[in-house]
Amino acid sequence: MDHFKEVNDRYGHPVGDSVIKQAATRLRRNVRVYDAVGRYGGDEFLVVLPDCDHREAEMIAERLRMSFDMPLDLGSTKKKISICVGGAIYRLGETDLEELIVRADESLYKAKAAGRDAWSVMEAPIPRLEDTSEDQELSDEFTAGA
Repeated sequence: MDHFKEVNDRYGHPVGDSVIKQAATRLRRNVRVYDAVGRYGGDEFLVVLPDCDHREAEMIAERLRMSFDMPLDLGSTKKKISICVGGAIYRLGETDLEELIVRADESLYKAKAAGRDAWSVMEAPIPRLEDTSEDQELSDEFTAGA
């Protein structure tokens, strides 16, 4: 959530906790029934979208961003709190989930740099082919036979 620290500083941590709960509810209501939403830390949430391509991820990111257009209840007042969404597409066979989160975090910082109240979804990187000795031998044989 953009500038969430200001909520805690101005209204106190109980109000901040209420805002976190309201945010989680909005996120859950704006994803598919089989998607997962969880608090990642502080004012950050992690949303897992299985079987989701790049275009659909962008549509969901915009839907999530728009779900914060209505003000949140701060008890004595209401306040609009915008969000930034950063996403990364999982590559089939990818085993390093930390790298996936790093890419999502990079997208998040890109959205923040765009002025906040924004989203960015990073395409899955193209897998790098690893040269194994067997692959190299096959390549050498193919080249030698040409």
